[in-house]
Amino acid sequence: MTTFVLCLTRRVMTSPTVHKSCALAAVLLAIVVFSPVMHAQTFTVLHTFVEGGDGMNPAGSLMRTAGGVIYGTTQFGGTGTCSGVPGCGTVFGVDIAGDLKIIYNFVGGKDGSGPEGELFFDAAGALYGTTRTGGDSTCGSAAGCGTVFKIDAKGNESVVHAFTGSPDGRDPYFSGLSADAKGNLYGTTYNGGNTACPLGCGVIFRIDTKGRESLPYSFTGQTDGANPAGGVLWNAGLLFGTTYHGGDPSCDCGTVFKLNGPTESVLHSFTLGDDGGLPYASVKPDPAGGFYGTTGGGGVGGFGTVFTLGTGGKETALYSFTGGSDGSLPFSGVIRDKSGNFYGTTYYGGTYGNGVVFKVDAAGNETVLHNFTGGSDGSNPVGALVMDVAGNLYGTTYYGGDSICGCGVVFKIVP
Repeated sequence: MTTFVLCLTRRVMTSPTVHKSCALAAVLLAIVVFSPVMHAQTFTVLHTFVEGGDGMNPAGSLMRTAGGVIYGTTQFGGTGTCSGVPGCGTVFGVDIAGDLKIIYNFVGGKDGSGPEGELFFDAAGALYGTTRTGGDSTCGSAAGCGTVFKIDAKGNESVVHAFTGSPDGRDPYFSGLSADAKGNLYGTTYNGGNTACPLGCGVIFRIDTKGRESLPYSFTGQTDGANPAGGVLWNAGLLFGTTYHGGDPSCDCGTVFKLNGPTESVLHSFTLGDDGGLPYASVKPDPAGGFYGTTGGGGVGGFGTVFTLGTGGKETALYSFTGGSDGSLPFSGVIRDKSGNFYGTTYYGGTYGNGVVFKVDAAGNETVLHNFTGGSDGSNPVGALVMDVAGNLYGTTYYGGDSICGCGVVFKIVP
């Protein structure tokens, strides 16, 4: 099976070029300089993926409906046939009892393949998302450059837009979709667009209510940033997000940006120092103003951060991972409860080196809620958590679960 590549590079995810953060992230058993508080939690596996028609390797963040059903995607598996990988991915729904239903199986042609981003429901009950590959096979990649897709209430899938590489972008990695007040959709592609970067520097795209794509912004790869891996946040007519590269030219470690009409401005340029760097996920709004998010590298420990960004543009690393028992390399962003606590996952670290579920309070104190063993409980979570009204947490792991397949799980944590 094709392994999941951890370190994004400006070239491609499978490039042999290794960024300096990769060396940091590879250190799984660092000397523990900080021992996080550990409390007993109730951890339950709701579903174990077994490489059959249910899919395998969920990478995208989950979304939860008001009715309690959780929706997500698997990057591989399902009944489709894709060259070189076991299946083309699925869209699934799982209820609170753990019963999983496949909403759609990608076949790897024009319909797309390899969904990784968070899903989005519109007011009519249609489901939207992105695939990293598939779509237009004439785009310069035999596997296709990715799609924006729609699944109606009856389970019928249609491609809203197939990316062509230039100028409209290609390879939407973990880009979920957000919507404005009129129902127009926004997202990002990691590559494509401006050709100043080897495979393009990435774009912000817009899909209007009639399915027409336009480009609010194409990154240049300079101080404005390059290669956004996460999506964008629409807030009061403005778009906010992160780039994995670009920004400070001495570092090339990413940015937090704002787009106001056609004008892009950088709110923070990461240095891979105490402030962190190389953010995979987008930012989320703080109720008091400003934003919060995670970085995959940097921080005091060098293994990523949970950060806040104030309304005046001041960035603060609220917590820096050490790479030991507290975790290492948060791929996804964090969610926030009403008390100001942040919850998320790390891909590496923890007692067994397979990642953790963590909580960071408003004062910057971390608590490990679960250490993944790599057994039936899963290992190496990629997507973000979701929370229900009772405060229970739900998430997925990319690997682990069934001992034969190791294809990942859907889990629940009762704090």
